[in-house]
Amino acid sequence: MRTNLQPHLNKARPGVEADMDKVLVHGESAGGAISLVSAFSQPPAFIKAVIATYPVITMAPKRTKPIFGAPVIPESVLREHLNAMQPGKIITEATPPDRIQLAISIIQQGSWDRYYGTDESYDVWKLLEKADDMPYVLILHGDEDSAVPVHGSIDWVAAAEKKFGEGKIKLHVQPGGDHGFDGHVPLETPWLQEGLKAITANWLGQGAI
Repeated sequence: MRTNLQPHLNKARPGVEADMDKVLVHGESAGGAISLVSAFSQPPAFIKAVIATYPVITMAPKRTKPIFGAPVIPESVLREHLNAMQPGKIITEATPPDRIQLAISIIQQGSWDRYYGTDESYDVWKLLEKADDMPYVLILHGDEDSAVPVHGSIDWVAAAEKKFGEGKIKLHVQPGGDHGFDGHVPLETPWLQEGLKAITANWLGQGAI
């Protein structure tokens, strides 16, 4: 983004200039983890604020209920998909529920780290341990999340607060919320408005509220 966004805009939207002093990142689920990885791996102060929604912080969390209530998916589903993959053919996106069975199968088999990788540069816990500072972070998570248990967010936020203070991070735990609970939450919802005020102040500046 730092090197290619403006040249792209010059061609696609002449006259539009990216303000690289006001960068916000947001991600959901696995994307929530990636947003946090970005916050800790980019140059200091480049990313001003982060919204991570039910992020996958703990790679092998303890689960107390089936993911989305789904039954156990046969290992053959994942194995047949892997065998059918064509070298060089890369899938860059898929809209749920496409490929969701593959994700659930990987989690049910306890193989998440095998496919996600064990590189510490992708480990949000390791990145927090090594960090000297962090941008403002808002994490949203449901306490009934069957796909990404909420305790990962609770534990990580506690560690971040201990290291950098409560002013750097905010966690909202939604009672009864499952994975994707925010899909039908109106923008006017009080707890969301409160969280976004702090995000906006850190992202665009105090006068933006």
